[in-house]
Amino acid sequence: MNYLLERGFLGICFYLFFYVYVLCFFYKHKSVDKNISALGVSILVTYLAFANMTGELNSVFPTLLITGICLKVLYMNIICKKIRNKHEIQHRNPGIQS
Repeated sequence: MNYLLERGFLGICFYLFFYVYVLCFFYKHKSVDKNISALGVSILVTYLAFANMTGELNSVFPTLLITGICLKVLYMNIICKKIRNKHEIQHRNPGIQS
């Protein structure tokens, strides 16, 4: 109820959308790096449970900092995997240039 009074209905919707989107991103890309995805999901779920039970208690900054680092590492692994796959395809078919 406190969130609704402080942030309003639209703010609650944005928070919910943000956290659901980040959790889905981690879940969708778990095949790229299972450990980083599991770390990101566990940090967010733990934060959401903690914030719901006790209030935020200034835990937003460290939680989002670690989550951002996990997102960056996962995103870099996605980019590296795409580049690696592109090079493997070019080496198998040297006549095809893209």
